[in-house]
Amino acid sequence: MVPVDLEDPSSISIAIAARSRFSVPVSFSVVFSKSTPEAAAGLRELLQQDLPVELEVQTSISDDSSEGLEEFLTRATSELEVKSSILLGEWSFGISLA
Repeated sequence: MVPVDLEDPSSISIAIAARSRFSVPVSFSVVFSKSTPEAAAGLRELLQQDLPVELEVQTSISDDSSEGLEEFLTRATSELEVKSSILLGEWSFGISLA
């Protein structure tokens, strides 16, 4: 599993380049904490490699966070021609009582 920072284009480029050095199947590991255009574009770029992406969700429990995750995944996968897998990893939630 190759860890990737979705909001850092150099991290994405390095991960994509690194996959060619492995002789075993590779997947990418990413963390979701909020929906941003950069993160959605980063996930989309990884999914276009036709390799699995493990998504660890780190956000507070609220309707806004679940809608943000849905928006993020929709933006990253809309009209995507490659059918890569997104594996939901551990969910790390904080509870907001405000």
